[in-house]
Amino acid sequence: MTRVAFIAFKLKGRDSVSIEAEKWIRIFDNLGFHVHRIAGYISEPASNDHIIPDLSSVDPRVEELAVAIFDEKQPEKRISPGLRGLADDIEDRLVSLLDDINPDLLVVESVFSLPLNLPFSLVLGRWLAEKKLPCIAVHHDFYWWHDRFVSGWFGDLLANYFPPGSAGVVNVTPDRVSNRELYSKTGKTSKIIYSCLDFDSAGPDDPALVDERRRCLFTQGLAGKGGDKTASRSGSSAPGRDSRARRGESGTIVLLPAGAWSQAGIARTAEFVRQLEAETGCPALLVSNGAADNEPDPVCRLLDGSGQVFRGAVSDAGRGWRRQRLSDSGEADPAGVYAMSDMVILPEATRGMTPVIRAVACRKPVVCVDGPLMDELRGLGLQFLTLDGEAVTRVAKLMDRPLLIEEMLERNFEIGRKYFSLESLTKMILELIAPVLLPAK
Repeated sequence: MTRVAFIAFKLKGRDSVSIEAEKWIRIFDNLGFHVHRIAGYISEPASNDHIIPDLSSVDPRVEELAVAIFDEKQPEKRISPGLRGLADDIEDRLVSLLDDINPDLLVVESVFSLPLNLPFSLVLGRWLAEKKLPCIAVHHDFYWWHDRFVSGWFGDLLANYFPPGSAGVVNVTPDRVSNRELYSKTGKTSKIIYSCLDFDSAGPDDPALVDERRRCLFTQGLAGKGGDKTASRSGSSAPGRDSRARRGESGTIVLLPAGAWSQAGIARTAEFVRQLEAETGCPALLVSNGAADNEPDPVCRLLDGSGQVFRGAVSDAGRGWRRQRLSDSGEADPAGVYAMSDMVILPEATRGMTPVIRAVACRKPVVCVDGPLMDELRGLGLQFLTLDGEAVTRVAKLMDRPLLIEEMLERNFEIGRKYFSLESLTKMILELIAPVLLPAK
């Protein structure tokens, strides 16, 4: 049986890298591969899961070294002994484990993308160069996207190992923008494999989501308000709109996905929600689906520094924003939060497709700032609403045309299923591993 080892800082967690890795792992399992996990932290480890704490990116020893490495005020001669010492400790355990597993293929998640644990990346890169083992290096992120990694004494190591130039390494990027950027920065090519979702998961009519939406609206005092005009404009599709109107659920829920949004971006979103409420006569609520560390979290509403929910004017973009849980109903599934919302807003150019694809899979309209990634998605045929000076008027008109919006969302759903479903991911992985595991002679 072909053995595949997935290796990362952390696996089986709730972070985006772990979530994407698990999709790949399930596919490899279904294809009959014998899969091992190797990481510094693995939630609920099973028999084929191997934990080496020194591989973590949040171990105190690792974090302290990572800070020093990119601090130009620290003398290089003071940093190097710690780097070598940790590398020796990692090599003792990691190389021994890899030799015992003897994998036919290694899938590396972000270890060659971000220098969060530089000794780990060096040890693994050198082992791959020596063994000439087939390796898929999956890049969810790049170190040059982060200011904290732009200075320091070890730029040559970043150039050599992020990603490594070993012949057996195949790089994977999640979109054409990242693909082109990797080549322009490093001269290394990559294969594009989109982040994919289960397009057959629960939709907006799922009873559990209907109950959560009702609880959300009643908790915030939005249900039953707005009169006939409100009822005619609630919801993003004809069936959902009519059923919610019959129950008196007249609020519009606008979802701002968890992310590193700037103060200006959040203020822009709040102003959009305020204007939408004024334009439609429909009470509007701005919510988020995650906390500041991007961990999945119960659905939250966004508040300004004074504790006022975003249903009024926002005049000071410099205020501090915070989140407040809507209820104590427990954790909300990320897809469920999308399904119970009426639309998704992206107030700034985004580097990740996942929020957009989640909206597409849940048949929700996306209001977004244009950028290279959105242009790429539009190139596939997906349709979005541009967040500009006319956005509120455009959205309000669309909400009055349920059949038109339903047609657009259904078309988006079918295009999304074609390119971003788990079936599509399986096909892309098969195309990727065929030449890696069976190289041409």
